[in-house]
Amino acid sequence: MATVTERPSTEPAAAELPSPARRSARPLWHVLAALAPVTGLALFWRAWQQAYAFDKGLDATQPGFTRYWVSLFVVNVAVLPVAVACWYAWIYRSGRRLPAEPTPAQELDRIWILWLHTIAVAVAAFWGGSYFAEQDAAWHQVTMRDTAFTPSHVALFYGAFPLILYAATGAYLYAHTRLPAAFGNSVGRRFPLPFLLIISGALLLLFQVAFNEFGHTFWETEEIFSAPLHWPFVVFAYLLGGVLAVWFQTLPRVVELSRQVAG
Repeated sequence: MATVTERPSTEPAAAELPSPARRSARPLWHVLAALAPVTGLALFWRAWQQAYAFDKGLDATQPGFTRYWVSLFVVNVAVLPVAVACWYAWIYRSGRRLPAEPTPAQELDRIWILWLHTIAVAVAAFWGGSYFAEQDAAWHQVTMRDTAFTPSHVALFYGAFPLILYAATGAYLYAHTRLPAAFGNSVGRRFPLPFLLIISGALLLLFQVAFNEFGHTFWETEEIFSAPLHWPFVVFAYLLGGVLAVWFQTLPRVVELSRQVAG
């Protein structure tokens, strides 16, 4: 969930051209600012698991499970969505105050920040779809098939997977408000295809998780990586390729704007 901001739009276009020092330093801290919330949450979940998974997370009837894992579940399903909603509101409200026709330098900045948003989506997909998902399967193999409220599920189902949807929706809101010519709802323009792929893939993931748990409970208790119940997750991975579509769609515009700014 990228949180970097644009430079004030009231400055003259010439003043927006960064100095050589700013041009070399800006991408680094922008990337760090974009990836910090996603990576920070993932590391927090992993550290919490390391500290309490085997000591407090194996018996749901013990008080420690309620204290350490039900509380984390509540944070993931209540506190985190509220924080994300505030982020969405900021993106929308601040976007409405910006001029509809940005200068070439301003539009370049907006495309750059949009790319950072999509990079945050990709990193969230790595943590959720790769690291925590594989960790969850390993947990089942070490312990057993269990309920939907376990140390691995609390981090995966109610944290890491929704985080992909949060980041994807935030990227769309940023594109919709900052780059209306490419991603807005102008006459004859439907929902942008790249974000349709990304957001629908994230939604499919949430539905597939519920179906996967239902299937493992009643049909196939063994956690085999190649189980048919896991096949639809491949579709989710393909749909997340929409991140590349965002880059490909905006790259020609970046080249054109770079020539205008250089000229």
